[in-house]
Amino acid sequence: MCLSIWRGLNSGPYMHSLHFCYSLGALIAPLLVTPFLSHNDGKNWNEVEARNESSVGIFYVVIGSLTFLAGLGFLYFALDEIKAKFKEHGGANRGQQRSDSQPDVIGARHSWNVIGLVGIMALFFFTYCGMEVLIGSLLASFVVNSDLQMSKVEGAHLTAVYWGTFALMRFLAIFASTK
Repeated sequence: MCLSIWRGLNSGPYMHSLHFCYSLGALIAPLLVTPFLSHNDGKNWNEVEARNESSVGIFYVVIGSLTFLAGLGFLYFALDEIKAKFKEHGGANRGQQRSDSQPDVIGARHSWNVIGLVGIMALFFFTYCGMEVLIGSLLASFVVNSDLQMSKVEGAHLTAVYWGTFALMRFLAIFASTK
């Protein structure tokens, strides 16, 4: 959908800008959640008391609301594209069928190649993005619960450093894609 918004343009910088915004949000989120974390190290309290001390649930409501508002923009563009395609085809082609009886073998082979390529790319991005998010999500938990024994706030700051380097590289990719 994003590529169809920038149809006919060099979409590389736009896509890298979109990915930069994702990484910028991932950078800012650990910094924003820090005030909502329990400042107890968890050694003297049981798990229920530590959960009651933390007010991180408020942060989820705020982020969920912002995500919903951003989703409305994507919904607008999706509906606009559907409306444009409906006007373009206008129902005139609904009753028409192909006149030749020969199947389109080249088109079928091409479509299988495209499906295979899209499947391989989806598998790649599934593993790539999964590992990226997994590391970013579990980094704070690891440094708090491992032998490093960092506090939750230090874990959030270390996660922000991880996502900050990620955001920096995405930012530089915007300019690299314009050449």
